[in-house]
Amino acid sequence: YYIRLSESSGGKTLKKFMIDRKIPKEARDKIPVFRDKSGVVAVAGIGIDIRCKPDSNTTRLMKIEIEYMPGGQEK
Repeated sequence: YYIRLSESSGGKTLKKFMIDRKIPKEARDKIPVFRDKSGVVAVAGIGIDIRCKPDSNTTRLMKIEIEYMPGGQEK
């Protein structure tokens, strides 16, 4: 999967993006990634893909709240 956060940046694979951001390997699988049929929409705590960012033509938004549960089950 690819993500692109700004007009000036090219798309990167999620793995490459997280490596560039120095996110530890152990933490990568725990970061929620939201996608649709076209690809990545957003990565929790990181950003929204440029194709999904609201602009002057946006008429509806969806709010997603993430609550991390202490002692939650791990895969």
